[in-house]
Amino acid sequence: MIEIRVDPELEQRLDHEARISGKTREECLKEALSRYLEDREDYREGIAVLESGEPFSSLEDVEKRFDLEN
Repeated sequence: MIEIRVDPELEQRLDHEARISGKTREECLKEALSRYLEDREDYREGIAVLESGEPFSSLEDVEKRFDLEN
């Protein structure tokens, strides 16, 4: 179990999100934490690729290669 304290404004925002989404506070917090951790993992993976010196393709390059441009 994890317990955190948040300021009243953040608590009100959480309550509002829970109310309009039809979810519990816990569900909203789990979803937010999961997304945050995924974003941080993706960030670290991206930095590792950049620092490795291995060649990589930009999104623009991939779109051109596979004729995906709009």
